[in-house]
Amino acid sequence: MMNKNNTMQTYLVKPAIVGGIAYAASMVFVSDARVPFLGMDLSANVAIGGAAALGNVASSLAHDYVLGMLPGSDPAMVEWQAAILGPALTGGATLLAANLTIGSITGMRPALELAAIGAGSHVLGSYVYGAVSPSMSGKTIAAATF
Repeated sequence: MMNKNNTMQTYLVKPAIVGGIAYAASMVFVSDARVPFLGMDLSANVAIGGAAALGNVASSLAHDYVLGMLPGSDPAMVEWQAAILGPALTGGATLLAANLTIGSITGMRPALELAAIGAGSHVLGSYVYGAVSPSMSGKTIAAATF
């Protein structure tokens, strides 16, 4: 079981990093359309960043509570399964959010670009989180960055 500090980092800090990276990438690749959301005028880029963060939370939940519990699941394969499932969930959530906020995504290339924003932000965010998180390997932040 994870301690409270590690749980907060896994479910708050890491998704915030992933969402921020997805937001920055969507600023480059996606037009900043304004969309109505719960009575507010929301930027599509914010929706994409938020969806990437939620996709990261879903992949963390799947890693922590689902993959190891599957019947016939090999404990040695859980990390590999999570490495594949995480970017896929984050990319899918990003594509879904873009489709719901921007409108129908027509064409394979824009859909792949949006999914790549989510998947890439998951991979890059996980790397950044692992490099600066002191609890990942017991190192201090300064030692982890060098």
